[in-house]
Amino acid sequence: MKHIWINAGELSGDMQAAALLSALREREPDLRATGMGGPNLARAGQKNLFRVEALSVMGIAEVLTALPRALRMLARIKEELAALRPDAVVLVDAPEFNFRVAKIAHGLGIPVYYFIPPKIWAWRTGRVRFLHRHVRRLFCILPFEPDFYARYGVAVDYVGNPLVDMVQWPELETLSPVSGRIGLMPGSRRKEVESLLPRFGEAARLLLRQGRDVRFHCLRAPNMTEEKLRSLWPADVPLVFEQPEDRYAAMRRCECLLAASGTATLEAALARELAEELSLSI
Repeated sequence: MKHIWINAGELSGDMQAAALLSALREREPDLRATGMGGPNLARAGQKNLFRVEALSVMGIAEVLTALPRALRMLARIKEELAALRPDAVVLVDAPEFNFRVAKIAHGLGIPVYYFIPPKIWAWRTGRVRFLHRHVRRLFCILPFEPDFYARYGVAVDYVGNPLVDMVQWPELETLSPVSGRIGLMPGSRRKEVESLLPRFGEAARLLLRQGRDVRFHCLRAPNMTEEKLRSLWPADVPLVFEQPEDRYAAMRRCECLLAASGTATLEAALARELAEELSLSI
């Protein structure tokens, strides 16, 4: 029985890694998966020894605060990898943490694969040497990435973006935007949400003061409670919450979206073909 370790360092990576694991288990039903993840990987059948939420940080101050916790987690991951000796380690995005996991696994003689490698074609290109040395193969989700990595002798495949397969296209095609409904997608990292949602609230209050006929719907991430989000939102502005499981349909019903940059904006584009291009990346 094959045994792999999947290491997802963020909730967006957890979602995409879950799609990967589900596809792998269709090919090999007895495949065991252990590692670091969140609710999506757990539902796909992974035994999460470490929770992805523990690394959901953003900003220098928060990263420095989380550093001791991250170092302790890396030491524990090394212990688990040495004891379990999985057939392969699959890293998902989150390079600041996963590069260290790659070095640990490589040092233990465990093959390392990287699903959704870091965007080093945009910055810190020198890190490609680390990938060449420690990672056996990359699996990219952007079509232009293989050419970049191939120039540096890195083994790479383009596999497409798993988000595309998560969208229930027939269902979404039956849904239309609701006039005046504005969707809010403030992200999943605590610092990110604390920074963006109050700004979204200020914009919402301004629109209402101008007499606009608009209503606001917040698409919360699985790790964000309604109570936490309400504490960051103006008490005098009505807000409806949408559940994470229904996020694509909720996005489709919005006439306009305010979204944190990153996976949220890609999901928004997939959820609805915004004919008037009303999706705003903040």
